[in-house]
Amino acid sequence: CKAGATVYLLNPHYTVYDREHDEDWTPFTPYLKEDPLMCSEYDKIEYYLEQLAGPVLRKRIDLVKAGQLPGKPCFLIIDELPAIVKECAKNVPGFMEKLLREGRKYGIFLIVGSQDFLVKTIGTEGGAVRQCFRTGYYVGGDPTTARNLLEQGIPIPETRLGKGIAMLRCAATKKTIIAKIPYVDNASLYRLLGPSTFFQSPPSRTP
Repeated sequence: CKAGATVYLLNPHYTVYDREHDEDWTPFTPYLKEDPLMCSEYDKIEYYLEQLAGPVLRKRIDLVKAGQLPGKPCFLIIDELPAIVKECAKNVPGFMEKLLREGRKYGIFLIVGSQDFLVKTIGTEGGAVRQCFRTGYYVGGDPTTARNLLEQGIPIPETRLGKGIAMLRCAATKKTIIAKIPYVDNASLYRLLGPSTFFQSPPSRTP
């Protein structure tokens, strides 16, 4: 967002302020391509996936064929993938597969958060699509997913993971490693993107 990339946030459980985890999401909104609250509806999520995997990708392919640059990077961030697949199982897995297989070459990047990445959860046939995720972070909770996404037979230190400590597999690492990753709290977010715009309405009074 800070670098000026085109960013979409598709999350059916999006909230402007997550009280349970004290997470303020409002600083992101001015930088996003579309209002994330509007994009939380399942029909909108499916629409934007279809557009990016269809007309947007085709336009970028045509630009590259003509010897031009495809355009500035576009990041599509999806959270709560199992809920999305459950509601939009007919089309969403296919759109994701197309973006994973072709999008990166043309500057469209897919970032997905999910409780697990089992084939039955992400709605794909076989594990080939899962392997298209070139970078995998695992922060605990489902050892089966860790083995499928990262590396078979590796020890999984569940008690060490979370709050900035993750298991990482990417093109630059031959073996899965324990890595420290940027851990964003509200204060660091305000410093990077600007102040909160969350307005807390006064509590209602019961008669």
